[in-house]
Amino acid sequence: MKKTLFLPLFAAFILLGCGSETKDEAKETAQTTVPKETPQVKESAAPEAKEDHVENIKNEVKEIVEDVQTQTKEVIKKVQKEAEPVVSGVVTKTKEITTDIQQKIHKATAPEIDGKALFAPCVSCHGAQGQNKALNTSEVIQGWSKEKVLTALKGYKEGTYGKHMKAIMNGQVKNLSDEQLEALASYISTL
Repeated sequence: MKKTLFLPLFAAFILLGCGSETKDEAKETAQTTVPKETPQVKESAAPEAKEDHVENIKNEVKEIVEDVQTQTKEVIKKVQKEAEPVVSGVVTKTKEITTDIQQKIHKATAPEIDGKALFAPCVSCHGAQGQNKALNTSEVIQGWSKEKVLTALKGYKEGTYGKHMKAIMNGQVKNLSDEQLEALASYISTL
């Protein structure tokens, strides 16, 4: 009798979990899952009857285990489906924060670039205040906005800007980093 009651109790515990249900409720639930007509095998019963009874219990346990596995898989799928957008959002936000932090660290630790020093080689053609037409053919750059200067410098570097000055200017800016181009454009825009 104890063995017959233990398995349904164990199964009820697994199925219902250890939530708010009391021990008495769990026992009652387990007892309702035990078929009332489960034949009790007496100690003196024939070995075949005992084997049949054991086989029946094994089959019941197997069914319970399969049911628990199926329900567990369904719960896992549901949790994964509900968690997916949250996890995706967290990953995206983490990437954004990481990029922002890296940029701030770079900006805080990078040495300040001197735009005036970068402009020194340009003075011979453009003049100290950018007032000259370089080689008497380019535009006067004095008064240009930072954006206009930066567009021209990046275009010279990529070989996509400038007419007959393209080759000369490419040689002047091709080794400058984006940060140096920014600093140079900032300085020229103050002329």
